[in-house]
Amino acid sequence: MDNPLNQQAAPKVYTDYEAMSLAHPVEQLKKPGQRNHMIVCELQSLGFSVAEQLKAVGLEVMAIEADANHSLARQAQDLKIELTEGDAREPSILLQAGLLEAAALIICGKNDLVNMQILLEARRLCPEVRIVVNFADSQLGAELGRTVKNLSVLSLPRMAGPTFTDACLSSSILDFFTLGANDMAVVKARIMRPTSLEQISARALPLFVWQTENIPVPSSRHDNNAAWIEIDPLDRRQVQPGNHVTMAGRIEDLVQLPGIELDEKTVLETLARYKQEAARHTTRTKPENPRFTVQAKAVLRQLISEFKGPFRYAMAAVSLIVVISTFLLWYFYRNDITDAQGNPLPFTILDAAYFTITVVTSVGFGDHNFATQEWPLKLFGIFLILVGVASTSVLYAFVANFIITRRLAQTLGREQATELEDHVIVCGMGALGFEVVQNLHRQGQPVVAVDKNEQCAHNLDVLRLGVPVIYGDISQPQTLRAANVKHASSLALLTGDDLANLKAALSARAEFASVTTNQHPLHVVLRLFDLDLADRVAETFNIQTSYSASGLAAPYFVGSALNYEVISTFYLRRRPFIVARLEISPTGQLGGQTVAQFYKTSRMRVVAYTTAYQGQGQTGNLRLYPGPETPLNRGDLIYLIGSPYEMLKVYWLNRPG
Repeated sequence: MDNPLNQQAAPKVYTDYEAMSLAHPVEQLKKPGQRNHMIVCELQSLGFSVAEQLKAVGLEVMAIEADANHSLARQAQDLKIELTEGDAREPSILLQAGLLEAAALIICGKNDLVNMQILLEARRLCPEVRIVVNFADSQLGAELGRTVKNLSVLSLPRMAGPTFTDACLSSSILDFFTLGANDMAVVKARIMRPTSLEQISARALPLFVWQTENIPVPSSRHDNNAAWIEIDPLDRRQVQPGNHVTMAGRIEDLVQLPGIELDEKTVLETLARYKQEAARHTTRTKPENPRFTVQAKAVLRQLISEFKGPFRYAMAAVSLIVVISTFLLWYFYRNDITDAQGNPLPFTILDAAYFTITVVTSVGFGDHNFATQEWPLKLFGIFLILVGVASTSVLYAFVANFIITRRLAQTLGREQATELEDHVIVCGMGALGFEVVQNLHRQGQPVVAVDKNEQCAHNLDVLRLGVPVIYGDISQPQTLRAANVKHASSLALLTGDDLANLKAALSARAEFASVTTNQHPLHVVLRLFDLDLADRVAETFNIQTSYSASGLAAPYFVGSALNYEVISTFYLRRRPFIVARLEISPTGQLGGQTVAQFYKTSRMRVVAYTTAYQGQGQTGNLRLYPGPETPLNRGDLIYLIGSPYEMLKVYWLNRPG
């Protein structure tokens, strides 16, 4: 069988289905044979990443894009990805892209409504095609997943959010995931005394050694003057103190490794937060509060906060005048209003309060007045009119200033942010930014949200969490000061604009250096789609933590389309890695290899496997950290760690043939 990794597939020319009448039955439009190509809708960052990975393994990919002239669409065409220009909601466009012969339809748009329209139309045209769709709304996605057959619902923010959250916390823990009943982690730990990789392999799976000492190695990847040594399963060399090892393993195994510096308390606390987050995604949440309730609560909190300023004195003065006047009038005022028999009506304390309010607010209905009262009370009436009206006018001025000239969330955010320390500033309240803010807030981490757009859909949701929101350009010094950057621990720039994120990062670091005596630079987490740009930024500006949200989420979409499971994704030195689960095909090329042979074939590490009981359709117990000579048989379930592109090679080698 020819391997398409070494042979470029010829681009397929599709028939123009648009010329055919949609009034004909769908069966009449089907072509003989099965092409098994993949259709990707919308070539934005996520769609392009998915199409690029599928094309890299040699699969035939057709893309549907409304605008064929934007940069990513042109790059896709350079990769020999055939493009159908048009609206994927139109049946003719889906049919022109070959929906009836496609193996899968992957819908990667950002608009949930448009995505739902595409999948419903595709399901009507071709009930058997596999569909993978991106949905930001978890509740709607869950309902669709239960209702629509052969549908996988995924979400870019939920796939990428945990990695960005962990990066904001500057932890040595790179990833958490679960294999069966085992809580697993990928960590980067410091070597404290000479240790062999064989000793580490007994309780963990070593993946990389970060060389900071002079250790001779046969081959390595170099990154910023530190050797990144990829560990072969047969490697048994000594690792020297001062170096770091990236490894995967069970939590209880990792914290007991000898000669390794790993804070057990930190690992266990992070694990608890991870489980809490996982439980949230598997439990249906209550409906959100109506937005008017959110606004009312925010207004009330803002009014209360205003008592800290001059408003407090104006309010106190008006209240004091009203109270004193009410009691004086109640005691001394003679009521001129009589009943039908001519008897004066009683002047109650409520009447006194009513009379006072009408005077200080200049309403004066005329039912009560000072014309027939004794001269001392008339003098008091003059005083009440002058002082009361003046005090009330000042109070009105403060209220008008609050309503008209001050933004509610902006004021609230600035006041709360100035009181925070060691907080995380998250810039960009799109779906990803909001996901990260939620994760940090649930973990008890102080956080400040920043966005240029006051009308952003998630701003009120952030306010509902009690998180301060600052409106402004994060690259401007005044916005950075409002977010209290001098006391911040991390800054996460998560807008969808690479250039804006980079500009803001450089401005923030300069502002941080100018307002603080802290010798450590501000920890910046950068969202960058272009990995080459991320490398150049790291080399030039020493910003090491830059991730692509699409790069983190795309493997989930690809795996779901190709019927293998991606368990988790994480970044290691600006490169995406995945944890995946795969069943070794009975007729593929992987069966019968040892763990060491499998690594040489695929460059993927086996962290665990489950043996198959031949002929019974059952599997045995999960076995962790298999040795290099462990055989991998057909039907076994294997759990792999490696690059998503290397995983695609494994997929190809595992195809029945």
